[in-house]
Amino acid sequence: MDLVLSLPSATGRSSNVRAIVVQIGVWFVVAAALLVSQVGSVTAEEPALTQAESRRLLIDGEVLDSITNERVETFRVIPGVRYNSVPGARGNVAVWQPHMIREMKDGIFQWPRTRGYDEMRFRIEADGYRAATTTWLGKGGPHLRMKVHLRPDEGIEGVVVSPDGSLAAGATLAIGLPNRGIRLNGCKVESHDQEPANRLSDQWRRPLTIQTNDQGEFVLPYESDPSAVLCVVHESGYLEETFVDWASVLDQSPSDSIIVQLEPWARIQGRVYWKDRPGQGSSINLTMHRSEPYPGLAASYSKATSDAEGNFVFAYVPPGSVQVSHVVNPPVDSAASPRGTVLEYPQESLFLKPGQTKVIEFGGEGIEVCGKLSGLDSYQGVTLSIRPPAPDVWRMPRLRNNAVGKKAPNGYVVLQKTDYAPLYFRDAIPVADDGSFCIQDVMTGQYNVWVQGASGSSRFNLTSEIGKPLDIGTIAVQPAPKLLELPDVPR
Repeated sequence: MDLVLSLPSATGRSSNVRAIVVQIGVWFVVAAALLVSQVGSVTAEEPALTQAESRRLLIDGEVLDSITNERVETFRVIPGVRYNSVPGARGNVAVWQPHMIREMKDGIFQWPRTRGYDEMRFRIEADGYRAATTTWLGKGGPHLRMKVHLRPDEGIEGVVVSPDGSLAAGATLAIGLPNRGIRLNGCKVESHDQEPANRLSDQWRRPLTIQTNDQGEFVLPYESDPSAVLCVVHESGYLEETFVDWASVLDQSPSDSIIVQLEPWARIQGRVYWKDRPGQGSSINLTMHRSEPYPGLAASYSKATSDAEGNFVFAYVPPGSVQVSHVVNPPVDSAASPRGTVLEYPQESLFLKPGQTKVIEFGGEGIEVCGKLSGLDSYQGVTLSIRPPAPDVWRMPRLRNNAVGKKAPNGYVVLQKTDYAPLYFRDAIPVADDGSFCIQDVMTGQYNVWVQGASGSSRFNLTSEIGKPLDIGTIAVQPAPKLLELPDVPR
């Protein structure tokens, strides 16, 4: 009986590789992506494993050079689990588990049944070869005799060009995979120039990076994972693309050198201003976090501090969706915010084009926000309160499961300790006899509106682009519920 093993190729297409059942084991022949070669025959002379070995091992196989058919001296094996981005759907992205990585020698590929997951696939990689990936396997499935043919990889030759057409010397090319994401800080790739990590699992978590020479030239290893992303980072510009799409030009011109044309960075110029005074020394965070095809394949985390005039700049912003946040810093002598907790408010979500400069403002000089209540016969005694929602809370990992983390304060408490809190927490705002109202000097940010003396609420958002009065429309309200009066009961 023949079995067909379907493998994803580097371009996302699948190729069929035949396997033959021999005695008590199943021989799988796994080809690296885009490999075109004859599958070696498997004869009955192959030594049979004992039943005890079959029960102990999920996989007992070999990793071979596809050209010489010799065993690969040193290689690495990483299991991956299925990522389901849509609840209930069955995704095909493998989330690699570097804490379970194993380095193997002399072409011997063995994986015990006691390690791994109910459903997983394996990535087999070696220096100088294109990585191969198995089909999805079950830890409780049949014992597998497997041959993996790795294709030697000479790399992809190319040159990186700046937006102005000049050669981008010293540009960094980085390849991100699930659980091996690329982290940017400004125009740098984090960990690119760090010393190698001691543990193999920590080494693997760092994305593969190379740097162009003085002529902007590079030789980049080929990546066969269809979910891989490529980021090219240089002071002059940036490129972010799925590796499959980027490398598709090789299908038309496999021998040609690739030209990588960078796009200019976006830029953010901002100001922190609290109605009539600059917010000097404010901390600002810039975050980019891509969610497809797997969250965090590419991310950027940058910080800035406002100057004496409240101004700040982010000069290297990846085009696309980003978030800019003002960090809430309570007074130094306040115990409201424990160490390791970061609270952010206000925030702005932006979509930036290559080369675009975006001007934003946190706080501002204040604008007028107007609206109208409806649903009551009289608005006598009715007032409004506005306040922001609790800021996002980012806790350091060490705080998530211990006593300090569990005592992290409500975001309101921290924000209310700041000297600009009175601009955001406003009470006793009057309402006219006809239900209309206007709130003066409202800062940028997200707000909840509460109706006091009646039952009703609303929500609105002010961004830095708004420079004229904002009409939030009509808020439907109801009379406040009356307390039930119970008759006196004689004792």
